Amino acid sequence: MGNMSHRGEMPQQPILEIELFDVWGIDFMGPFPLYDGHLYILLAVEYVSSGLKLYNMRRTMHDSQQILEKEHHHAIWET
Repeated sequence: MGNMSHRGEMPQQPILEIELFDVWGIDFMGPFPLYDGHLYILLAVEYVSSGLKLYNMRRTMHDSQQILEKEHHHAIWET
């Protein structure tokens, strides 16, 4: 038997697994007339279970990114 060499192997890459019915819709709306310091609305919908979340936002991307990462990180980014 010969020596086993790793030179000819392809580099291993993780396989992305996606759940078939794990579908989210994210929409950012605004600006609206100022109310209590909020100008924007972030809407997140999980289509299969019809889960709906609305968030009042003072700023645009920074606030929405923090909310999505904090509350929905596993559901949205890790399948």
